[in-house]
Amino acid sequence: MLDAILKSLNIDPTIMLYNGALFIALFLILNQVYWKRMMKHLDNRRAEIAHAYQTVEDSRHEMENMRTEYQARMAKIEADARARIQQTVRDAQAQREAILAEARTRSEAIQQEGMAAIAQEREKALHAMERRLADVAAHAIEKVIGSAPDPAQKRLVEQYISETVARS
Repeated sequence: MLDAILKSLNIDPTIMLYNGALFIALFLILNQVYWKRMMKHLDNRRAEIAHAYQTVEDSRHEMENMRTEYQARMAKIEADARARIQQTVRDAQAQREAILAEARTRSEAIQQEGMAAIAQEREKALHAMERRLADVAAHAIEKVIGSAPDPAQKRLVEQYISETVARS
């Protein structure tokens, strides 16, 4: 019955058998020559692409790590710089205070020296004035009594002048 159907369709079984054998042979040759090489090339290409993606991902992670490290270093450098600036400001303030204290000490010393010099000059002026007053008083006594005052009178005049100057 199969023969009758094949003859009614004008199909020759030997040609069909040859076509089947030729298809299998062609499939095996193409598989060996073309498909295996093509699949191997595609697998290699897939592996290269995966490797490239992995390299990109590794590079991205490395860049992130480097960026984080850079930011940490910058933060440390900024903190160090701030600390140095603050230390410099503290040192400058300490130097300023030391200079001001030294200036105050010098000022007080100069003031004390000035006060001592004024007191000394005052004493000199008072002694010179006392001597001058004593001389004027002795001269006035000489004019009033007509003769030079004796040493007791001079001593009384000097004593009176000293007491009067000491009270004022």
